[in-house]
Amino acid sequence: MTTDTSQPRATILYVDDEEMACKYFARAAGSEHEVLSATGADEAIAILREHQAKISVLVTDYRMPGRDGGDLLRQVALEYPQIVRILVTAYADKDMLLETVNSGEVFKILEKPITVTDVREVLRLAGERYRERAVRQQRLMAIDETLAFLAHELNTPLAAIANFARGIEARVAGEYNQQRNAEIGRAAGAMHD
Repeated sequence: MTTDTSQPRATILYVDDEEMACKYFARAAGSEHEVLSATGADEAIAILREHQAKISVLVTDYRMPGRDGGDLLRQVALEYPQIVRILVTAYADKDMLLETVNSGEVFKILEKPITVTDVREVLRLAGERYRERAVRQQRLMAIDETLAFLAHELNTPLAAIANFARGIEARVAGEYNQQRNAEIGRAAGAMHD
């Protein structure tokens, strides 16, 4: 009897205007990944809006009609920062690659023609990155909850101490004013005599 200790299937969104490239990528990704595909940036955004909770990796071609992959990567980086982003390109335009990497926060770049080995390795690394981000996010949320709890626990007694101090201040101020008023009254009475 064997038990399945593997990670759940990761969902990948692959974007390429060539349908054959989408089919090839889905086969190359293997059975350990669910691959959704889109033939353009706008279709990809629609899929992301519908399936955002389960998509962990976006892989997009750069050159596509309409909006290019760089534009898509920038939008996804802003709207879905938890998704690991990978760029696929057949062009060695270094300026374009640098600009896209710097503005789109690209995790990896795959050069066409892509191989099954390359696809599986980059998806393995992207899956690790996604899981690391998820763990880090959970830790940050736990820290936030702990800090909120500690702030509440500290503020409750501090509020009581502050109220007590204000009460003492009011009482002392009242006594001081009564003593001062009596002195003024005696001084005023002595002036009339």
